Amino acid sequence: MSFDLIAAILILIWIFIYSSSYGVWTWNKKNRIGGAAVLLVSLAALVFPLYLIFFRT
Repeated sequence: MSFDLIAAILILIWIFIYSSSYGVWTWNKKNRIGGAAVLLVSLAALVFPLYLIFFRT
């Protein structure tokens, strides 16, 4: 693995953790739909770029 790939993965994981923490905070403030939506978007922000990195043609 190159340094660029490792850096990209670490940045994606950091973005996921940062936005997921906001989703959990929103969920705990009794905004269930908003919290679930933020968690779903943060998961998509992690999965789609990783998919493109490892399975691109």
